[in-house]
Formats: sequence, C-alpha cells, structure tokens
Amino acid sequence: MIAAFIALGYWQVNRAEEKTALQDAYDSAGKKPVTEITKQAGDLAQLLYHRVRLVGHFEPQNQILLDNQTHDTTAGFHVLTPIRLAGEGRHVMVNRGWIPGTGNRKVLPMVDTPVEQVVISGVVVALPSRSPLIGDDVKPDVENPLAWFYFDSAYYQQQKNIAIGNYWVQQEPDTEHGFHREWRHYDAKVSMHIGYAIMWFSFAVIMSVIYLSISISRKPDGAS
Repeated sequence: MIAAFIALGYWQVNRAEEKTALQDAYDSAGKKPVTEITKQAGDLAQLLYHRVRLVGHFEPQNQILLDNQTHDTTAGFHVLTPIRLAGEGRHVMVNRGWIPGTGNRKVLPMVDTPVEQVVISGVVVALPSRSPLIGDDVKPDVENPLAWFYFDSAYYQQQKNIAIGNYWVQQEPDTEHGFHREWRHYDAKVSMHIGYAIMWFSFAVIMSVIYLSISISRKPDGAS
C-alpha cells in the first residue's frame, strides 16, 4: 500500500512536469511572429498554439456545424469551415466561432460565408478528442449530415474528400468573417497535479507512521 501511494505520487510529479512543458510551449508560441500557411509551407503539427495567417477561399459546401456548444447557457454550434489556400490543393479547417441555435434541432441557423478571397488569422489547436462514451460505430452525423455532435477528421475526409489533419485554426476574436469567439486560454493545471502528488505522498507518510506505531507497540513473542 505504501509503495502504491509513493508510485502514484511520482506519477503525478511526472504529469506536472509534462504539463509544465506544455504550458511553456503554449506561452512561448503565442509570443512568436505570425506564420503564413501556404500550399507548400506551414506544418500545423509543428505550429501547435502558434498564431497563423491563412489566405484563400472558404468552401461553404463543405462546412459543418459542431453541435452541443453553449455560450452563457444558450445552446448553439461552432461553425467549422474549410478554407482552400491560395494556389489550391491544400485545405485548413477554421473554427469561426459560436452561433446560437434556432430552438428547433431540425432547423439549423443560417450561416453567412463569403465567397471572395479572405484573409484569416488565428491560433492552431489540436482537434477535440471524442468522448470515450461514444462507440466506434456511432457516426458524428448520425442525427444530421450538416450538424455533427463530435468531429472526426478521418470521417470528414471520407465524406468530403478533404484532408485537414488533426488540427484546426481557431479564428481570432474581432476579425472579419467569424462569429462569437471567446476561446479559452490553455491552462495545464500544473498546481492540480502537484496537489495530488502531495496528497499521495502524505498518504504514504501516514501509512508509514501507522505501520511503525503498530510495530513498536506490538509485544515480542513469548513476552508475559
């Protein structure tokens, strides 16, 4: 039991170190110059949390709404629109922000998407992970082909024949062609892991004290 508590404590210490590295990467990426993503340059996997600039055309025919998104307790959607970069051939998914629902799940809100060339600035983030409660056989568009309740990059490529990888660009607030955007800043919650580490180490100390107390108070065999 004591060894298990110590092992759990060190596991949380390691998690804290990993999260510290992620937080440092996020903080430093935000201070770097804006990177322009082109057909040939700009690997999103290498630009996690970096600010980027996209020039191209939105493809509204391949746009989807991400369901189950709320703002101030109001149900709505995130608008996900792929942009075809100037020069063609490469697409990047852009999360343009939140829009309210209509109150009727069968009636989707109207989305204004420009057809002319646009310039989009934003931050590269990893796609949200699918809930483990959702089975592998449950498709994201099972309720509506235009409103998905989770996003699956591989399934999107299969349906739209567009490869967007495992990252999208969160469009910056106060820029054109987007909707309501209050993106959460990344918080690695390092202090939480440190707190858990202290808790597990404390349990190990308490168990050690109890064990020693019992050992000391126990009479030797054969004593009267």
